[in-house]
Amino acid sequence: MELKAKYTTDIKYSEVCVLDGDGNELDYYYVSNNGDTGRKTENVSFLLNPGTYYIGVRRDMWSNGTYSMNYTTEILHNTDVTYDDTIATAHVLPLTTNVNGILSKASGDKIDLYKLNVANPGMLKYNIKFDFRYVYFKLLDKDGNEIKSWYFGWNDNLKLGTETLDISLESGTYYLEVLRDGYDGKYSFSQTYTDIGSTEKEPNDTMEQAQPLKLGEKAVGMISIGGDTDFYKINVPSKRNVTFSLPSKIDDTYLYVYDEEGNEIKRCYGNWNDNTKKSTLQKIYKLAAGTYYIQVKGQYRDSSYGTYTLTAATTKAPTQIKITTIKKTKKNWSGNRSIYVKLGKSSYTEGYQVYLARNSKFKGASKYVAESRSFTIGPLSKGTYYVKVRGYSENSDGERIYGKFSTVKKIKL
Repeated sequence: MELKAKYTTDIKYSEVCVLDGDGNELDYYYVSNNGDTGRKTENVSFLLNPGTYYIGVRRDMWSNGTYSMNYTTEILHNTDVTYDDTIATAHVLPLTTNVNGILSKASGDKIDLYKLNVANPGMLKYNIKFDFRYVYFKLLDKDGNEIKSWYFGWNDNLKLGTETLDISLESGTYYLEVLRDGYDGKYSFSQTYTDIGSTEKEPNDTMEQAQPLKLGEKAVGMISIGGDTDFYKINVPSKRNVTFSLPSKIDDTYLYVYDEEGNEIKRCYGNWNDNTKKSTLQKIYKLAAGTYYIQVKGQYRDSSYGTYTLTAATTKAPTQIKITTIKKTKKNWSGNRSIYVKLGKSSYTEGYQVYLARNSKFKGASKYVAESRSFTIGPLSKGTYYVKVRGYSENSDGERIYGKFSTVKKIKL
């Protein structure tokens, strides 16, 4: 509960005190009366857990005078109504819940501990409010060892702090610790849990524990907070291009590929989009037949964590392209025209190879590279031209993987 007192006095220096049921002082509020009126009014507040308390007033040895005091109590409906400053006394929280709490010097309450039992890998989202100057939120493992700590301060103008947290956790037991930094106050937070539907099998933190993954199979996993890493094992039956795809919600993501002896042969880094809060990573590697290990990890122990989807699949050739528009442009200053071409969409395509010839068999054809689905060829002299296009992608060695050519288009300039 909150004990609120309105204290008015003409004593120059005095203190409003709160004592426990045995008369031991727990906390006090110092009042200095230096005003011109000779009297001062202060609103005094103490946060208390259930129990018996005494409230008192004392002066310093050089001051005397009169005072008056009215007080009220307000039930706070806080979750932590009993002491919970050890793992043994921690409150067990549902994974989706709302919590109200106090941290009070008067109650000898510096720490609140909450126990979290996470059955399946998932994300915990917190919306936090607090009305004291500084507060710590800490995540502890099942043995009480700190995994990660956050230190928050309030808005000095509003006398209120608001924060959000997103935490990724593997299956297991954890503790959330709320710790005051010398200041009393109230806090509240909402805790929301989302199961990510993980297919990852922990432990898979080493090559020896690597989870088997078939070519083309999708693995849904998570890099949990505190320096997690995940290993997978694939078998490549024959020499081929393999596309590694790793979309994630992890800032600073790395993907490593190792050979059967554990030698690193490939490494790539995810591209983080700060607007979408997502990372994209896709690379094509040419691999010989054999067994390979894939490692997924974040760069930073305390900040690179979140969910991911991993696939390693035989690289698919670009799908066949359709030329949707082909037309001649207006004459330029020298009287020549160009050919404008627009293409339909094609999957697995990074660029386009264009063939231009004066004959339908494309003998002596000129070859061009286009990076977009619309482009212009020319200027060209008068005559009849034949055009065909195919998409391509490139592996990490710069070798191109081509799709089928489009239907040939004929145009006269």
